[in-house]
Amino acid sequence: MRQDPQPGPRSMGLDPEGGPDQRRVPRAPAHPTLQCSCGRVIDFSTRGMRIRCRRGWGEGQARSATLVGGGVTVTLTAKCVWSRRDGWCNHVIGVAFEGVSAEEQRALAMLAEGFAAQAASAPSEAA
Repeated sequence: MRQDPQPGPRSMGLDPEGGPDQRRVPRAPAHPTLQCSCGRVIDFSTRGMRIRCRRGWGEGQARSATLVGGGVTVTLTAKCVWSRRDGWCNHVIGVAFEGVSAEEQRALAMLAEGFAAQAASAPSEAA
């Protein structure tokens, strides 16, 4: 089974080009039940996400992305900030959400909070 990539430059405080991280909101790992119309979500926040998909996106390319999970569905415009090939027929894409309304912001926050609550209440693997 293919594992998610090791922490990238952003998780070390750098953007993909090696400069300081421009992220305003930290991303959290996606819950396995979170679904996205654009690919498999690796991590997300209320401002963007990192996804794995079969085809790369061009930087600046925007697509409609529907996120579904925890009883919440939200459709947003996702703009590619960076894209890299990760093996055969795999790409990892960093996207920023554009034109997010207050209602969409609340839906994203509900997704993040719902999955955080599920993770906190899950039994520990070490137990």
